[in-house]
Amino acid sequence: MIFPRLAIFVLSYFIGSISPGAFFAWLKGIDITKQGSGSSGATNTARSLGWKYFVLVFLIDCLKAFLFLFFLTQKNFPLAEQYCAAIGLLLGNVSSLWLQFRGGKGVATTIGILLALYPHSLFILIPIWLLFYLITRTIGIASSGAFVGLCISTLNLFATQPLLAGLMFFIGALGIYRHIDNMKRYLYVAKV
Repeated sequence: MIFPRLAIFVLSYFIGSISPGAFFAWLKGIDITKQGSGSSGATNTARSLGWKYFVLVFLIDCLKAFLFLFFLTQKNFPLAEQYCAAIGLLLGNVSSLWLQFRGGKGVATTIGILLALYPHSLFILIPIWLLFYLITRTIGIASSGAFVGLCISTLNLFATQPLLAGLMFFIGALGIYRHIDNMKRYLYVAKV
């Protein structure tokens, strides 16, 4: 049992490590890790290459997570393997092997994971994201608010689906951690 889970985790990590943002930047002779926030995610790619790349990078990061997990669910892989894959995809995105263990913030990958494994949560998280964005006009803060919402919204799952609850709480906590710099910058600007 351990070997299949490990194999799926490693494969999903490599899939998650594929960075469309870094690839498109490389095509233009740009090192995305030295631009803006240094993130290879959709927002920083858009700042570096133009906003049309936001949609492209976001969709690829989201779809690669969703399609791999959808494949596992359709082939009736056990939940433990699916959850290992979700963790691998996310860790690959935020800490890519190809980018010297740098990467994105995990937002698009998280949405792909949620679409495949816990789609009902998006009915809560999208309004939270929109509310925070309307208040702050900052994508990073809106994403932070949604990750906090993910942690809170999964607390009721611990009694009935502890593995899923643990996975979602991990995803939310990692998302909050990845956005700490955004929160610090926002609070600093707000004080000034």
